[in-house]
Formats: sequence, structure tokens, C-alpha cells
Amino acid sequence: KFAFQDQVTALQLIVLKAGLGAVVLVPLLGRKLLDYKSFLRLAPIGILLFATNTLTLLALSQISVVLLITIVTTTPALVALVNSVIGRDSLSSQFWIGFAMCFLGIVITLDFHDTNTNILGLLCALAAALSSTIYRVRMEIICEKQEPVTAAGLTYFVQGVLTIFLLPLAMPFPAKALWFGSWIGISAALANIAFVSALNLVGSTRVSVLTMIQRPLLIIAAAVFLKESVNFQQFVGIVLVMIGIQLAQVKRLARSTDQST
Repeated sequence: KFAFQDQVTALQLIVLKAGLGAVVLVPLLGRKLLDYKSFLRLAPIGILLFATNTLTLLALSQISVVLLITIVTTTPALVALVNSVIGRDSLSSQFWIGFAMCFLGIVITLDFHDTNTNILGLLCALAAALSSTIYRVRMEIICEKQEPVTAAGLTYFVQGVLTIFLLPLAMPFPAKALWFGSWIGISAALANIAFVSALNLVGSTRVSVLTMIQRPLLIIAAAVFLKESVNFQQFVGIVLVMIGIQLAQVKRLARSTDQST
């Protein structure tokens, strides 16, 4: 959002994020980059991730951060529903109570004053939540036979290829675009390795719920490092998220081990 305020375009951030992410991760593949079967298996996943990132940045350029966070926070519920429908997870009433607490906790920590909105931004945000849901479920299934680092690297390789076609439209890059794009691209690539690894360990539903802790951690970090005050409403929201994450457990039905995550 800071980048948009400095006149950096969404297209420039999309290209730099995906392209520089590929530069970071592709060298980790080594000879595995030549694995044709793995590439074909992961190419659609790479397109989904690229679509999610693109739609998120487009939405962010059109609507407020708080509205985007609110919409994206529904993703864990969508992932849970998909895994339940395909017979991978069993969802109890306790899970939905926990998710509801997390969602409510995040919403009440947000400041909805001056929340701008438009149809294009809303559609992009909703589409991003949907593509992210499919990405997470499919990536978990693939990682049962594919190493997480390889899976993350190949999906970013696909994104890197896609950016080649967009590069002429995004140039020239101002200095601020290069700075913001480098920071976003490198951090996103490293975070993706951690996310895919966690997804492989605990499942797409559980890891999606765990990512809801980002908002409380952001508030705590701002209080510690930026000396920002935490009001009572935010404190209640943090507590709700922490309790909700513990309650929102799922029972895995279709995996090598039949255990709760």
C-alpha cells in the first residue's frame, strides 16, 4: 500500500514480486528443474499462486487494507469446506466455533473508518480468496509426494516465466518500484517455502487457521517496536484469535496417518 502511495503501479509490483521470487527460489532446484513430470504437475499450481498474488495486489490498489484483510480472512473456512467435501477433513462444531472466534477477533482489531470500496476491488479480493483456497488444497496433495522446497521452487519458476510476458508492459521501473518490489518479492519467496513446508506437516486447513495469527502479531509488533498503544478492543480481538486457533482443530481422514492436526 505504501508503494501505491508512491505511484508504483500494481503491474510493476506483480512483475517484480513474481520475478524476483523466482530468482531467489529457482537456484535451489538444481537438477530438479529438469524434472519434466514434476514441472507439469506443478505448473497449474504456479498459475494459481500467480493469480492469487496478482488479484491480491489489484484488490489492494482498489480497496482499503482492512477490507481486503476481512475478505481474505475467510480463506481458512473455504479451505476447510473444500477438504471436508473431498473427504480429507472432518469438521466438528468446535472447529467452526474456533474459526468464528478467530474471524471476529481479527475484524474487531481493524479500523473501518474511511473504508473505500468498489466492485472491481471486491471481485478481485473474492477471486483471490478462491484461487488461494484451491492453491492450498492442491499444494497439500502434491506435497505428499513432492518435497516442499522443490514444490515451492517450481511454482515460482512458473511465475517467473509468466512475468516475462508482462515485463514490457511494466517497464520502465522507477527506483521506488525496484526497492518495494525487491523487498516484497524476496520476503514472499522465503515465506512461501515456510508456508508450503508447514502445509505439508499439518495440512492445508490447519495451516490456514494458523496464518490468522498474523494480525495479532502485527499489533503486538507495532506496540513493541513502534511504541503504538493497544486499546481494549484490540486486546479482546487478540485473545479471541489465540483461543480460536486452539479450538479450530480438524480431524484428518485421508492421509498416511489418521490423526488430528
